[in-house]
This record gives sequence, structure tokens and C-alpha cells, in this order.
Amino acid sequence: MPELTQFIDAWTIRAVVASRFLARLYRAMGDGRQASNAIQAGAPSEERAQRLGLAPRVAEGQAVFGDEVGEEIEKEIRAWQSLVESQAGISAFHAMVEGCSRGRRGLRGARQAAGKAFHRAVQGYRIAFPEEMAREGISLAIQAATILCMEAFLVDLNGDPALGQELHRNILEALQAAAGLTA
Repeated sequence: MPELTQFIDAWTIRAVVASRFLARLYRAMGDGRQASNAIQAGAPSEERAQRLGLAPRVAEGQAVFGDEVGEEIEKEIRAWQSLVESQAGISAFHAMVEGCSRGRRGLRGARQAAGKAFHRAVQGYRIAFPEEMAREGISLAIQAATILCMEAFLVDLNGDPALGQELHRNILEALQAAAGLTA
């Protein structure tokens, strides 16, 4: 299986797990708005997981936030970061694939859904925490997704380091702009 496909599957699973955890957390807190943000941010990944039969792997991942010992706030932070990182990586992948495919309709729709999910995850993170804290967490999540996406593309395309640097810069700049992190 190509490296990037493995990352997309892993990001899909992480997005579903984080989205479900956050939805349960916010429902328990009586915050329907944030529960809705979490659900909407994970919806495209939820659909992809169902379509590809990833449910057993999602079930395995459910324990990530539920069985950990720690404060709820720490789990909430990790869940939002995981959701943002996953959706950033998926969004970057779709943007790059659509660029190479000359805008085929099915790919354009997938890119738009991934972009909306990424924006919803960023919005939810910003609502949940003070801006300075959210900005830092979003930035870290975007950096992690950028590195993984770039490395996977290089492995799959047998690319050279110069291409990797250009890919890294392009992905990072695009995701930062999409998240409103550029000056």
C-alpha cells in the first residue's frame, strides 16, 4: 500500500475518533454548538471510514481518549489537535491530488468537503480555547500534518530533497493561510 494511502487512512481514523470523543464531551457538558462543530469536522472522515470498512480500526482507536488517565481539558486539547492535524493532512492531500488531476469533479468535491472539515476543526478549536492557546495548537497540528504529507509524497514519488523542501513550504503556507495563521 502506498505510504500516503496509509497516512490518509490513519488521519481518517484519528479524525473520526477525535470527532466522536469531542461530540460526547460537549454533549455531556451541554454544549450543543461545540458538539455540532466536532461532528461536522469529522463528517467527511466518518463517511470515508464507513465506505472503506475502517470501522474495526476506528473501534480500536476509540480508547485513545477514553481510557487515558488525565484531566478532561488535556484530552480535549489533544482531541482538537488530532482533529485539526488529521483534517489538515487530508485537506492538503486532496488539494495536491486535485491540482494534478486537472480538476475532475469527484476530486473537487472531496477537496471541498475536506477543506470545510478542516475549517470547522479550526473554528471549533478557536471556540474551545483562548486565541493564543488555540493558535499555538493549530500551528503545531498544521506543522505535523505538513511534515507527514510531504514525507509520504516523497516516498511515493521517489522525490529528491529539493522537491521535499518545496512541497513542505507550499503545503505549510497553504494550510496556514486556510487556518488564518498568516500575517
